[in-house]
Amino acid sequence: MNALGLVTISVVVLLAGYFLYGNYISRLFGADPSRPTPAHTMSDGIDYVPARMAVLLGHHFASIAGAAPILGPIAAASFGWLPVLIWILAGAILAGAVHDYGAIIISVRHRGRSIGEVIREHMGPAGHRLFLVFAFSALILIIAVFTIIVSGTFVNTPSTATSSLLFIALAVLFGLAVYKYGLGILPASLVGVPLILVFVFLGLKYPLVIYPHMGGISAETSALMTQAKSSGADLTTPVSAIKAIETLKGEVPRNNFRQELETAGTRARNFWIYSLMAYIFTAAIAPVWILLQPRDYLSSYLLYFMIIGGLAGLFMFSMTTPVPLVLPAFTAFTIPGKGSMFPVLFVTVACGAISGFHSLVASGTTAKQLNNERDARPIGFGGMLIESLLAVLALITVAILSPAQYAESISNPVGLFSRGMGNFMGALGIDSQSASLFVALAVSAFALTSLDTATRLARFCFQELVTPEKIPDPDVETAQAARTDHWLSSPITGTTIAVSLGGTLALSGKWPQIWPIFGAANQLLAGIALLVITLWQYKRGKKFICTLLPMLFMLAVTITSLASSVWTNWAAKPLFAALSAVLLLLAIFLAWEARTAALNVQKKSPL
Repeated sequence: MNALGLVTISVVVLLAGYFLYGNYISRLFGADPSRPTPAHTMSDGIDYVPARMAVLLGHHFASIAGAAPILGPIAAASFGWLPVLIWILAGAILAGAVHDYGAIIISVRHRGRSIGEVIREHMGPAGHRLFLVFAFSALILIIAVFTIIVSGTFVNTPSTATSSLLFIALAVLFGLAVYKYGLGILPASLVGVPLILVFVFLGLKYPLVIYPHMGGISAETSALMTQAKSSGADLTTPVSAIKAIETLKGEVPRNNFRQELETAGTRARNFWIYSLMAYIFTAAIAPVWILLQPRDYLSSYLLYFMIIGGLAGLFMFSMTTPVPLVLPAFTAFTIPGKGSMFPVLFVTVACGAISGFHSLVASGTTAKQLNNERDARPIGFGGMLIESLLAVLALITVAILSPAQYAESISNPVGLFSRGMGNFMGALGIDSQSASLFVALAVSAFALTSLDTATRLARFCFQELVTPEKIPDPDVETAQAARTDHWLSSPITGTTIAVSLGGTLALSGKWPQIWPIFGAANQLLAGIALLVITLWQYKRGKKFICTLLPMLFMLAVTITSLASSVWTNWAAKPLFAALSAVLLLLAIFLAWEARTAALNVQKKSPL
């Protein structure tokens, strides 16, 4: 098997899944193009705004993708590329796409309410509260992980910081042009999309290098840096500066230049963390049309270019020299330091196979902007399968490495992926360095998208959590009024709490420790979302086996993973063990509430 054969098989399987199984699922859920959606019946110009299918697909896809479909497959490849590939393809078609599509439809049929509010109707107030606490906790972990990833990318690839800031400004102008001044989506895209490529060039030419200005670098180290720069060395990152000084000819003074530069790098990362906290706070309370929709729409082009460029480059490269898969197809069921394939593989590869975060996006923002129920299939089902293709490409970038190369590069998965995709695009005549920066910008844009979407969703969860349960089945206007008549339920309060908690975790810099817990919490959200979708289908007298089976599997995977995390971390990492224990208890209580709800449904509506 070579890389081209692997990606060809994947594309064929995903297309078959969309047209065959996707069509079946659409008919099963009863999508009705003639039914008005909440984006029209409850339009408020802030959260409920009808969007064109292409725009909403871009927003939805950019929101769900983030960096997770890249990081997960790369980390899980230690089990071998074959089990990862099987889980990506089978999980996406049979579980992930059904989960995403179902979350959109069930939210639309419940007046655009979030999956948490839908749970209140089908599982009662206790289940609703438990879910909100669980979802809010998972979103805090997402905010922390992606803040660490983006801030680290800005320090290690400063050109990406320049391009990303310009990209955010472009998104605001794009939103104003389309929604405020009535410019058509086509002319706006014809101007906006080429500017993205211009920003890549500007990032290469003017990288935003801030670590030398963070303080703590002695005059002696500054002199060494000047000497290295005069010899043509690259000093754009702390790591490259350390390497440049170490390779200077002659006697290098024995000062603490390494420690000073590493400290400067940490300070630069913290600077970006605080900056990102300010950004996501603003983005989470702003109307969706001014930043969220246009930035996500433009981000989707980055992804499309990256996927098409990577596929075309791989094809051209393979025409002259087939790219073999060097990494073993399978290594072992249990890996020391990582654990057993079950459940580790299934919580490590979330986005790309199935992810509970998608249900929060689908019901939290996407359903509120859905123009027609017909659009739910390409957006929900199709968007998940596109993400799976991205995960396959990420897997290929490591599958072509030797085990030694993989072990050496795994600490910087974004850089590994960017270089791999850049090398593929080089076969198209594109400069590999520019292509690698473009890919890094794309990954950064996706992570930023996930960041502000997760923050907005955390705000929704917090507002629901503090909204009195005595409001009986509220419509949107009533719910919004209840959430804003007290300072605790205002958008600013919820956003402040979410950003503060996520930012505090991010400042620890320990994303490898946070990631497994996030993965388990994320997949448990998927199981819970599938559970409420199954209950809804059952109540309507519809077939539910296609949501019941993946629900049972995900609950088994995630409860096992959280229990294992408590057991293994209790002595060495008590904080992470305690967090896992809290999530595990919440999961058990939710499962019990679901059982009670299912028994009540059975009594009311026997099959």
